[in-house]
Amino acid sequence: MLLQIPISDHRKYALWRIVSPYLINIRKLSHEDALSIIREWLHKCDKLKPLVSVNDRIKPNLNAADRVGYLPISFNNLKVENRELADLISSKIK
Repeated sequence: MLLQIPISDHRKYALWRIVSPYLINIRKLSHEDALSIIREWLHKCDKLKPLVSVNDRIKPNLNAADRVGYLPISFNNLKVENRELADLISSKIK
């Protein structure tokens, strides 16, 4: 659902803890397909608030998700680890 919602803050964290692991380890996409989806999502997010240098983190996050095989953070754990992002996502999906 997050990939359908542009967010203005916490994109680097979302990319690291949610988006990359989801695309690589849940949807089992290739790095190229995941990269395309991430860039499209970030483009939507940039319309809300431009962010510099997040593109430098895409490939390392995809590689880490693939190499380690970690899964995206659960929403309950997200509420504990990054309450602001959890609140931002909740406000966008209601």
